[in-house]
Formats: sequence, structure tokens, C-alpha cells
Amino acid sequence: MSSLGIRPSACLLAATLVACGSGEADTRIMSRDSAGVALLSYPANAWDSTPTWALSDKPIVILGGDSVDATMDLSTASAATLLGSGRSVVSTANPAELLLFDADGKREARLGAPGDGPGEFHAVSQLLHFGGDTLFAFDPSQQKGLFFAANGMPLGERILPSTNAPVPPSLRGRLENGVFVFSLDMVTDPPPAGVPKAFRNRLVVLGLNARTDHYDTLAISRGAELVPSTMMVGGQAAVIPKPLIFGATTQVVVGRDRWYLTTADRFEIETHDTSGKLLRVVRLDVPIRPVGPGDQEKYKATVREAYDRLKGVVSPEALAGELKKLDATEFANHFPAIAQIMTDGDGNLWVNRGFSLIDKVRSWLVFNPDGRLIGRVDTPLGSVLAISGDRVVVNRKNPMSGRVRLEIYGLTRTTAVLAKPDSGKP
Repeated sequence: MSSLGIRPSACLLAATLVACGSGEADTRIMSRDSAGVALLSYPANAWDSTPTWALSDKPIVILGGDSVDATMDLSTASAATLLGSGRSVVSTANPAELLLFDADGKREARLGAPGDGPGEFHAVSQLLHFGGDTLFAFDPSQQKGLFFAANGMPLGERILPSTNAPVPPSLRGRLENGVFVFSLDMVTDPPPAGVPKAFRNRLVVLGLNARTDHYDTLAISRGAELVPSTMMVGGQAAVIPKPLIFGATTQVVVGRDRWYLTTADRFEIETHDTSGKLLRVVRLDVPIRPVGPGDQEKYKATVREAYDRLKGVVSPEALAGELKKLDATEFANHFPAIAQIMTDGDGNLWVNRGFSLIDKVRSWLVFNPDGRLIGRVDTPLGSVLAISGDRVVVNRKNPMSGRVRLEIYGLTRTTAVLAKPDSGKP
């Protein structure tokens, strides 16, 4: 397993991950050991035959939204985690805050403060908890993590080493052995020659041992689907890739002593151990869902609504320019097979099927750490931010007031005969 240090090097991180001075990078997933990899393949009807898990009819707790506390705004909530005793922590981007809530949804405290100093953050993109409800809040712009006790008391911070990459890595989770797992989407790689539309740059999965200042390369895969675009920089046109709307986005999550990866263009999830070794591939046969005119219009309407909220903050000329670009948006021909993967407090893997903006619910399959299909769950419209053993946090807009709130639903699991996959070697 190669190591990436913080010492200066003539090779950029992108080259170091493959080999300094090498030719064109190989974008295939790198497997250190192709022997002994299990393949679990499920038929399409496994989706309907899997035991149904149910959420409570109504939220058991509501955070923000219609709260009488006018100083609390969760409309930019970007991350959340569930602590013991029913408590929860939420991070927001504007204003940048870390909010601690009690079991009844009442705000107990603000953790830390925005800023550049010790114990301060710009914005928190990931919240983890481990040990005795120790909270870890990751600030990607400053590349540091802040530690808090369950009662909100600060416990110090960890400045992460540099990767020498043009883009900062994204924290994906922490393994039981203390290794932090990051993904590095090399969006600054030049587009390959002769590509008519979508392409995918490299995505690198890195491991950082808490006791060292070196990143280990765990795997190399493909990043999000991109399309070529141009931007005027210093009076000259520069090629700047941008995301393909409704295109596939590679997902990496951590669950206890393993981590998972999917390129999302088909329903296939890899399971890797702490060293990066590929242990298992889980597949499900699902039909392709085309992106239709209604999906495109719904997306544009959603973006226009977001731009409308920026009136008075962004200049009218800038907004007009962005709205003009919206008309030329590049859309994928079909939805990705997988929209999102997450892990819950028991180490189970939740897989969200690629969805349309006009769907009525979000549909998930749940696999245990051994790759067995154990549950099927429908969640309300909105982003699922956190899952524990019996609670699910969904970021939703109240259709009556229009205010965003976080709804915590109770989760009831059903025990029944599990769907059986075909097993073999890929």
C-alpha cells in the first residue's frame, strides 16, 4: 500500500497515486487481490420481495422549521448526526453554526464558533460520533476536525496534513481502527481528447491514520460524470468541467471495519477492508430510468427558486447570467442506478435508488455488513442526513410555511425471510 506524505515532491498527488513520470493514468478501479472476492448478485424481483421496514407516520421530533426561535435557520443544513439519549447535532452553512438539540428537539447549545482560530470553523461538511458520544466536526476549507464532548464541551482539534492536490479531499468516515477515509475527486484533470459529451475523471480513496501525517492510497476509481464547459479567465476562455445534471456520482461511505464504494452508473457496490482490499461486490438488476422533459423542467424550476432567494444578495447582472446558463443545462439521458449510499449505527449499508424529482418518495434497500439484503424502506421527499438504529433524519420543507426543518422519524424493522443472492466470484 503506497503512502502519500506531506513532504514536498516534484510529482503532484495525481501522479504520485499512479507513478511519477508515468504515462496516461489508468482510471480502472485498482484491486490489490483479485482472488477471494465474493460476488452477491440479486435479481430484479428482490426489491419487491425484501422485508419492508417502516417509518413512523409522522415525525417523532422536529428540529427548526416552525420553531418560535426566529434566530434559528436550518435552510442550509448540510450535515447531521444522532447521539445517544435522543440528542442530535446539526451543521448549517449560512450562517455557519453547529447546533446541539435535546431529545425533544429543543436547542441546547451552539458548539464552537465561526472563524479562523482554535475551535473555530468556516463550515462543517461532515459530523461523526464515536466512543462515548464524542463528536467530530470536519471543516473542509480549513482541513481540520473539531472534537466535542456529548455535552458540547470542546475537546480540541486536529489539523490534517496537506495532500498537495488542487482540490481538498472530502471526509467520508472513520473506521473502527481510527483511520479516517477520504475521497479525492480529481475534477481538475483535463478532459480526455475526443469526448463528445460526458466523461469521468479519477477519484482516489485515501486513508489517514490518526497517529500519522501520511495518507495511504486505498483505491482509485472514477469520479462524477462531467461535461466540458468554458469560463473566461483573464480575458481568455478556459476549459472548466461541470457536473452532468442527473449524471452518476461516485459514493464512498464507511461502516465500522469496512468501507463501501459505488460508481452509481449501475447498481453495484464494492466492499473494502481497512487496507483497501476488495472483499465483496454486491449487484442488483434494476431497469434504467430515462430522464424526461418533466424531470428537466422540475430541475430548472428548483434552481430558479433558489436563485430567486438570492435577489438582493447577488447582483441582478450575475443572476441574469446564471439564469441564461440554466437554459443550456446538459442533462444525462437516464438517472443513475444509485443516488446515495449511507451507513447506519449498526453498520448496515443503505442504498438509495436513483430517483426523479417528481417521485413521491425516496426508495432504499438495506444490506447488512455481509452483503445480505435485509430491508426495504421508503423515506419522505427530502435529503436523508443521518440514520441510527431506530431513527432517520430527513431535511424537508414544510409545504404550508415554506420553511425548512429537520424531521426525525422512528424506524421499525421487520424480521422475515431474507432475499437470497447468487454467490460466486466476479
